[in-house]
Amino acid sequence: MAKISKCFTTRYHPDTVKVLFVSYIFQREDLKIVKVPESGFNWQSLKNVPGFSRKFPVVLTGDGQTLLSTAGICRWLYGVDSSSTCAVLDKWCEFDSTALTPGVSDALQTDNAEGSSALQAALAILEASLAGKKRFNGDVSQPLSLVDSILFSTLLPLLSLFHQALALYPALASWYQSIQALASVEKAIMSVSTNFCEPADVEKFFKATTAQLQEQQKKQEAGDGKKGKSQQKAQKPQQKGQQKPQKAAATAAPAQPASPAPDATAEELTLIDSMWSSTEINVSNVQPRQHPILPKEEGRNILITSALPYVNNVPHLGNIIGCVLSADCYSRFCRLRNYNCLYICGTDEYGTATETKALSEGVTPQQICDKYHAIHKSVYEWFNIDFDYFGRTTTPQQTEIAQDIFWHLKSNTCLLEDDLEQLCCTNCDRFLADRFVEGTCPNCAYEVNVEVPCLFWMSASLKFEVCIFILHHTCFALSRMLAVT
Repeated sequence: MAKISKCFTTRYHPDTVKVLFVSYIFQREDLKIVKVPESGFNWQSLKNVPGFSRKFPVVLTGDGQTLLSTAGICRWLYGVDSSSTCAVLDKWCEFDSTALTPGVSDALQTDNAEGSSALQAALAILEASLAGKKRFNGDVSQPLSLVDSILFSTLLPLLSLFHQALALYPALASWYQSIQALASVEKAIMSVSTNFCEPADVEKFFKATTAQLQEQQKKQEAGDGKKGKSQQKAQKPQQKGQQKPQKAAATAAPAQPASPAPDATAEELTLIDSMWSSTEINVSNVQPRQHPILPKEEGRNILITSALPYVNNVPHLGNIIGCVLSADCYSRFCRLRNYNCLYICGTDEYGTATETKALSEGVTPQQICDKYHAIHKSVYEWFNIDFDYFGRTTTPQQTEIAQDIFWHLKSNTCLLEDDLEQLCCTNCDRFLADRFVEGTCPNCAYEVNVEVPCLFWMSASLKFEVCIFILHHTCFALSRMLAVT
């Protein structure tokens, strides 16, 4: 006999619809619904549930697991282990939680399905994904998949109240109607409403669900309004002539700032600590990387890039943390999930920063690029930053791609030509970037130099402006410029 699992949730919580529907579709009779009242509930009764933070729905499984994510609960009900990966399932679970569910909630809260841009964008993606297919995962000859069950249950409250919401999406409407006609689905829909409405009334149930969403929206807006007023009151300047309570200020103890409410409970922190300290990580199902990594028609294709470092210095710890480390962490997560992931980076070898560094060291720009590219590469390798490819912006392929983009823009009349007044050196016969000019700004009297250029000097000529190449005085001249329109 299967151990009984408990799902704690409030009466009309929207995510409960999804959990109940999936549990009925896949005949999970071991799940018991525990209805939490909207007020007067004894929260201490749930203090032993690991990780619980008053967010519903939450499932406590028969074997002691705590499931806080709605997608995680649905995967568990279907029988998919949370550590296993399925590219199609992961893709649609993420889409449901980040796009479709927020879109449906927005339409229900505003009582306007057609006017919700978030909903219409999500529906358009679903419509395009159904081109030439009857199901999002599998076909009509197979039992209803978890992907189709999750997406259907998300749309269920919306289409129970807005019957014409899919009028502009024929493929999506056909998909929805074919699933709705299944006997198992009809029974599941009635069972969902029976849990909270006696007698069973689907429309009444979803109207109550919508009313709760709208009430939550009003409370949030009211809270934001009170917060704004309190901030304005705190910032209100003291009126002229108003006396300060000197005596009280002299005798009263200084007010202590209120302690902020903790973001996590003690139980949550304990759980996080135990999970972080655990070394029991199952990597047996992680697929080895095979280069070259190319896009795949099925599955998730993720391209990860980080800011390209200039080759005019030795990278330090701040460069690592602020540039490549976060992308490296995310790429490692993607590989553990068996996503088709490509992480690329490289050194940026163009610009005046490279040229000025070459001048200071008395070498050519190409020699500077070769020197610091090797230094950057060795530093990242020492830190074990796991790029799939670490290149350079001066390769022939990079040049060919950049020039191809330029000529496409030009041939499509996407470039605008105009004159711009710029500093130039008559002796060098060249226009000067800000790094090549020194002098005193006429607006703020700031000493402009190569290291710290003034933000205002472009608007007027500098006093005693000097070209740093040969200490020759500069002048302003018109330069013909190209800009992308």
